[in-house]
Amino acid sequence: MSSGKGASQGNLRTPMWFERRWVRALCGVVGVGLLLFSVPGPLTLTFLSVSSLGCLPGTACQSWSAITLPLGGICVVLAIAGGLVGVIQAARPRRGLVIAQIALTAGTALTMLGLLFAAQAASAGSAQVASAQRTADAVVVAGDAALREALGFHPIWETDPQGRVSGTGPDQQFVACDLGSDVGYRASVGYALSGLDQNQTATLSALAPMVLPDGAQAEVSLTQGSDGSVVWQVLSDCQPLPVG
Repeated sequence: MSSGKGASQGNLRTPMWFERRWVRALCGVVGVGLLLFSVPGPLTLTFLSVSSLGCLPGTACQSWSAITLPLGGICVVLAIAGGLVGVIQAARPRRGLVIAQIALTAGTALTMLGLLFAAQAASAGSAQVASAQRTADAVVVAGDAALREALGFHPIWETDPQGRVSGTGPDQQFVACDLGSDVGYRASVGYALSGLDQNQTATLSALAPMVLPDGAQAEVSLTQGSDGSVVWQVLSDCQPLPVG
């Protein structure tokens, strides 16, 4: 009898650390949490990052916007994988599954941190664009006045008395520029004009740099468009990036 009891006790095995109930329970809870979080969490931050008004060139917002969508996709994949591994570990414990879940959870946390930075950069970028838009609006005001003075009418908002000249615009853009040690931006406004005669083209080409309503200056240029029209462009001086 005594030898039978000894053999029975010898068959009892101490559970490995990854087989312990609390480890399996913790892996299961973390796994379920990752599965529940995998879609709404990353997608919400990704949406906040890519739904901004845009970014000025040369800003952190522009840098983050290039990787936001891939980062959001990676975060979703890591979270789903980590969740499935955790659930499997809770049912069928394995040392490798615990290690894999730790790595996947850490990867999810790191990509989520990146998405948080991207969302903050997008918010700051929206504020910068809203501030820079005032410069672009000033360029439009000066450009409209110059066109009306040079041609005698505004080809976008008014009808040419002779019925030849028409145009589209203004097309607003922001261009990066160098302010020495810092990056700045320039507001660019373009008008596509067709039907100009030689005198009107020469008049627009000869316009000197104009003064914007806020006292800054803007350059003007006239280039040939791909559709046979000409593009009259007004480009502001280099401005410091607005505070986001």
